[in-house]
Amino acid sequence: MPDPSVALVDFYSNQGTTFRRRLFYGYSALAPADITSIADIDGYYDLTDCTAEMFIRTWDKATIIARLSTEDTDPGIVLNAVQGAIDLWVSAADTDLWDQKKYRHDLELTYTDTGDVIKKWKGTIFNDDTMTRELDA
Repeated sequence: MPDPSVALVDFYSNQGTTFRRRLFYGYSALAPADITSIADIDGYYDLTDCTAEMFIRTWDKATIIARLSTEDTDPGIVLNAVQGAIDLWVSAADTDLWDQKKYRHDLELTYTDTGDVIKKWKGTIFNDDTMTRELDA
């Protein structure tokens, strides 16, 4: 049975283009707050004491094609640029190597004060291959 605390988030990408996505980690009045962190009054969690890591794998899970983290900048993750924001970035040069139609991804947050590791989401990246390339001579 799937873990209901892990959100399913799908992304769409185009081969050879910059991949930038922003997600917010928080709660709404319609759903209970996540008990792993204290939410501010606006409903988004302060991620100041967190690190994050995301893996993008081939559909068969055999090969990691990208690792994003808060420790790296290319590709990378920035936390809390705006309260609760998780910003993902992969360069156009890196996505140019994405030649499959679907990839799997997942993201984990690590709370530095407690050491707790929490998987926050997983899902699919649907990738369109590019047609904007020079023809071979």
